[in-house]
Amino acid sequence: MKNLLLLIITLLSMESFSQKLDIYTPLRTYHFDRRENTLNKFRADEGGNLGVIGIYTSNNKNLSLGVIRNSYGDVSVISTIGYEHKLIKNVQIGYNIGVATGYDKYYLYRKNNGYPGVLQNNGVLPVITTTLEYNKYKIKPFLIISPVYLNFGLKINIFDIKN
Repeated sequence: MKNLLLLIITLLSMESFSQKLDIYTPLRTYHFDRRENTLNKFRADEGGNLGVIGIYTSNNKNLSLGVIRNSYGDVSVISTIGYEHKLIKNVQIGYNIGVATGYDKYYLYRKNNGYPGVLQNNGVLPVITTTLEYNKYKIKPFLIISPVYLNFGLKINIFDIKN
């Protein structure tokens, strides 16, 4: 009887269980601050166009970890956690927070930035983004919107399990 009850509880809890793994490849970044003195500090292409980020999603909650070339041309390790849900048919929206390393030049160019010393001393920036994806196909257009930039790329579905 105990085993049957355990089996029923397990099956009911798995009814809404889903998992997926995607790989995001950034293609282009556009910064909102278009002043010449700001853009001169960035790479000519504004960075954010090389790298790979793995995104694991389970029950609409996601975890991402990856390596990209940042706006200054340096390597950044980025990690975020977030939540995503269906916005309209075939369009997902997500909300993410996390950190990115490799931003020593940011702190070099912006002395009075208001960030805590522990972030400044380690070249770490907080990351807050909203994402939009068109998820009809295995290879999906993906847009990352932050308070500072837009980043466009492709998100490739590796596996998707829905029960």
